[in-house]
Amino acid sequence: DTVNIIVTSDHGMAATDSDTKLIDLRDYVNDTLVADVIQQGAMASLIPQEGKAQELVDALKDVEHMTVMLKEDISERYHYKDHRRILPVLLIADEGWTISENGTYRQLNIPRFLGDHGYDNILSSMRPIFVARGPAFKQNAVVESIDTVDIYPLICHLLNIDPAPNNGSLERAATLLRDPPKFSNDCDASPDSSTKSEVCSILLVPLFLFSHVLMPEILSK
Repeated sequence: DTVNIIVTSDHGMAATDSDTKLIDLRDYVNDTLVADVIQQGAMASLIPQEGKAQELVDALKDVEHMTVMLKEDISERYHYKDHRRILPVLLIADEGWTISENGTYRQLNIPRFLGDHGYDNILSSMRPIFVARGPAFKQNAVVESIDTVDIYPLICHLLNIDPAPNNGSLERAATLLRDPPKFSNDCDASPDSSTKSEVCSILLVPLFLFSHVLMPEILSK
């Protein structure tokens, strides 16, 4: 057997109930502070009226089941705040809660979602599935979590090709391997060329859970 199979997904899912766990922004702010709401659901991105960013944050900071922060205060672990397209104010709901700009989730003509993603990525419910089988992988092994970005250098190793510059770590993913490579001491944890895998075939099966698997399950009829 020369084929390694990886089954994974792009994100996890958490159960929601927008009837009982809804944060309606209209209850706390209006258009004197908010110019636009670009996204709503598990998280929301707000454009404040000019010069009103801090006042907007102050108006929302005590809302239960939600965290509000200015762009510059977003935690470094999100790897999210430095791009020019990130909006000035970010809201993140607690797991299972939904942020709405106008209460539309309560209207009968809007599909009622019973699951969502986009919550704090430290939550176990936000972690995607990862299952691998083949000659390169340990059998019947459960290992510590790896980062999604680690899958790319892992696949490159299995295909015996050099990866392009990336943020992943083969060293973290190597715990999955039956015969892990030896790593040099440099900061990118590159394996010695002599230890690259000789397995030349790999099948990657992405599970797009939201659009193909869970969507029929989370829309009420």
